[in-house]
Amino acid sequence: MDPKYVVPFTLYLCHEKCEESGGVFEVGGGWCGKVRTESARGSVVKPNGIPTIEDVEAKFEEICDFEDSLAVDSLQEASMRMLAAVMEHED
Repeated sequence: MDPKYVVPFTLYLCHEKCEESGGVFEVGGGWCGKVRTESARGSVVKPNGIPTIEDVEAKFEEICDFEDSLAVDSLQEASMRMLAAVMEHED
Protein backbone atom coordinates (compact mmCIF):
# COMPACT_ATOMS: atom_id res chain seq x y z
CA MET A 1 0.00 0.00 0.00
CA ASP A 2 2.94 2.28 -0.64
CA PRO A 3 1.90 5.82 -1.71
CA LYS A 4 3.88 5.42 -4.94
CA TYR A 5 0.96 3.31 -6.23
CA VAL A 6 -1.43 6.24 -5.72
CA VAL A 7 0.70 9.02 -7.22
CA PRO A 8 0.06 8.21 -10.92
CA PHE A 9 -3.70 8.23 -10.37
CA THR A 10 -3.53 11.51 -8.48
CA LEU A 11 -1.40 13.08 -11.19
CA TYR A 12 -3.82 11.94 -13.90
CA LEU A 13 -6.70 13.64 -12.05
CA CYS A 14 -4.68 16.87 -12.24
CA HIS A 15 -3.92 16.49 -15.94
CA GLU A 16 -5.63 18.78 -18.48
CA LYS A 17 -6.93 15.75 -20.42
CA CYS A 18 -8.84 14.45 -17.38
CA GLU A 19 -12.44 15.68 -17.41
CA GLU A 20 -13.37 14.09 -14.07
CA SER A 21 -14.50 16.52 -11.39
CA GLY A 22 -15.99 15.88 -7.98
CA GLY A 23 -15.58 12.10 -8.11
CA VAL A 24 -14.70 9.84 -5.21
CA PHE A 25 -12.18 7.06 -5.78
CA GLU A 26 -10.69 4.13 -3.89
CA VAL A 27 -7.02 3.75 -4.77
CA GLY A 28 -4.41 1.42 -3.32
CA GLY A 29 -1.81 -1.13 -4.27
CA GLY A 30 -2.18 -0.34 -7.98
CA TRP A 31 -5.97 -0.84 -7.97
CA CYS A 32 -8.34 2.06 -8.70
CA GLY A 33 -12.12 2.25 -8.65
CA LYS A 34 -14.68 5.02 -8.75
CA VAL A 35 -17.18 5.06 -5.89
CA ARG A 36 -20.74 6.12 -6.54
CA THR A 37 -23.58 6.94 -4.25
CA GLU A 38 -26.73 4.87 -4.44
CA SER A 39 -30.10 6.26 -3.43
CA ALA A 40 -32.82 4.09 -1.91
CA ARG A 41 -36.35 4.34 -3.27
CA GLY A 42 -37.24 6.60 -0.37
CA SER A 43 -40.63 7.98 0.57
CA VAL A 44 -42.40 11.21 1.31
CA VAL A 45 -42.92 10.73 5.03
CA LYS A 46 -45.90 13.03 5.45
CA PRO A 47 -47.42 14.67 2.36
CA ASN A 48 -49.03 17.54 4.28
CA GLY A 49 -47.32 19.07 7.27
CA ILE A 50 -44.20 18.43 9.30
CA PRO A 51 -43.55 14.73 9.93
CA THR A 52 -43.40 13.31 13.44
CA ILE A 53 -41.05 10.62 14.70
CA GLU A 54 -43.96 8.20 14.40
CA ASP A 55 -44.43 9.18 10.73
CA VAL A 56 -40.76 8.42 10.09
CA GLU A 57 -41.05 5.11 11.94
CA ALA A 58 -44.07 4.13 9.84
CA LYS A 59 -42.19 4.79 6.58
CA PHE A 60 -38.70 3.71 7.68
CA GLU A 61 -38.69 0.39 5.81
CA GLU A 62 -39.65 2.19 2.59
CA ILE A 63 -37.08 4.93 3.26
CA CYS A 64 -34.33 2.28 3.45
CA ASP A 65 -35.56 0.05 0.57
CA PHE A 66 -32.80 -0.34 -2.04
CA GLU A 67 -34.76 -2.75 -4.28
CA ASP A 68 -35.41 -0.06 -6.91
CA SER A 69 -32.32 1.99 -6.09
CA LEU A 70 -30.75 4.50 -8.43
CA ALA A 71 -27.16 5.53 -8.90
CA VAL A 72 -26.71 9.17 -7.97
CA ASP A 73 -23.95 10.94 -9.85
CA SER A 74 -24.19 14.31 -8.11
CA LEU A 75 -25.72 16.14 -5.17
CA GLN A 76 -27.73 18.18 -7.66
CA GLU A 77 -29.24 15.02 -9.18
CA ALA A 78 -30.14 13.69 -5.72
CA SER A 79 -31.73 17.03 -4.74
CA MET A 80 -33.81 17.18 -7.92
CA ARG A 81 -35.10 13.64 -7.34
CA MET A 82 -36.13 14.53 -3.78
CA LEU A 83 -37.83 17.78 -4.83
CA ALA A 84 -39.74 16.01 -7.62
CA ALA A 85 -41.08 13.45 -5.13
CA VAL A 86 -42.18 16.16 -2.69
CA MET A 87 -43.83 18.22 -5.44
CA GLU A 88 -45.88 15.18 -6.54
CA HIS A 89 -47.54 15.20 -3.11
CA GLU A 90 -48.27 18.92 -2.85
CA ASP A 91 -51.90 20.03 -2.92
